[in-house]
Amino acid sequence: MKQFFLKLLSACPFFWASCGPIAILAPPVSDTPNLAGTRPLQSGTLQKMEGVYVLAGGSKGLGKRFVCKVTGSRVAFFSEKDGIYFILQHGQQQSSGKTMYSGFWRYTKKKKQGKIELTGKNNSPALEGKFDGKRISLAFERPFTEAAVNKKFILLGHRGVQTESYPPYAENSLNALKHVEEYGVNGMEMDIRLTADNIPICVHDAIINLRTVQKTNLSGKWDSHTFDSIRSNVKLRDGQRVPSLEEALETFVSATTLTYLWLDIKEGKDIFKYIEPLVRKAYAKAASKNRHVVIIAGIPSGEIVDELHARPGYKGLPTLFEQGVDLAIENGGSFYGPRYTEGLHLAEGEKAHSNGIKMVCWTINKERVIKQYLREGNFDGFLTDNPAFVVYNLYTMF
Repeated sequence: MKQFFLKLLSACPFFWASCGPIAILAPPVSDTPNLAGTRPLQSGTLQKMEGVYVLAGGSKGLGKRFVCKVTGSRVAFFSEKDGIYFILQHGQQQSSGKTMYSGFWRYTKKKKQGKIELTGKNNSPALEGKFDGKRISLAFERPFTEAAVNKKFILLGHRGVQTESYPPYAENSLNALKHVEEYGVNGMEMDIRLTADNIPICVHDAIINLRTVQKTNLSGKWDSHTFDSIRSNVKLRDGQRVPSLEEALETFVSATTLTYLWLDIKEGKDIFKYIEPLVRKAYAKAASKNRHVVIIAGIPSGEIVDELHARPGYKGLPTLFEQGVDLAIENGGSFYGPRYTEGLHLAEGEKAHSNGIKMVCWTINKERVIKQYLREGNFDGFLTDNPAFVVYNLYTMF
């Protein structure tokens, strides 16, 4: 039945197009005039900024309470209002000691964004500035609680960030991987399939379609085409090329400070044969850089379980099982990944934890559910399109 369905979709490419192309909303280009002549802030200075801030004056347009987090090479603020956030580059004036910030703000679920600049006095966490010509002043309220910091919560971007709400970058792309940590996450999920010549690539849908790529002369399933053909003929919605898993792993290790990369294995005969050497190479590269990383092979179906069993050499590398905590235990899994629609999984969580397995819920996007699952659940992490909702509530709830 599954093969019939795939053949039907391949014969009817407009089925996929009916879902509508993903509309990319690239971040505003900032000329950062207030950063001229500054030096990037040191990590110690940045870490002291982290905490909860309140609006001390000016416009309430971006909200009244914020969580400030260092996010890779950026500083980000996450508002209690509508998932608004702002992502800032930073620098310090050597003459005055003032700290300067420049970047953009945007909504999580709306097609609204703009530029913002802030200034802080030397050794003071208070910030003043403007966005869209409106004044804004922020005051430091408190540091994060030990309870919030000690949760060590795993937060993964779903194929990137805001995949379903005007994403800044194409899903499953290298640019999404390079920048996703700026949005508050410490990991990302990418989907893996094989090409006709057995190159693992990062794509979600089984069929080439206009939801994720620009118009192309290729059609049908990805595994009907060689990697070179795909690279020559297919562009993602924002013009990037479809990345290989090898390229994604190199980017993850060398161009980010992310800890987690969840590889959601979609399909592919002997797929672990082609994935394993790339994953081991990435771990070796991370070790040479003194980087702690966790590369997780996601096992979503019985078919992929069978593929895992066919490659016993993969044993010992992190795996995540979606079909039940018992399956994770039986197969030496490191993670159990339940779907959010199935509830809090309290008993399964206790069983997972008693067996040294972490529980990561997917794909949880609604703020109401995020609040409930943070408050009532015992999850170790979330996979989400909307990390701003998680970051704000995680650091203000505990």
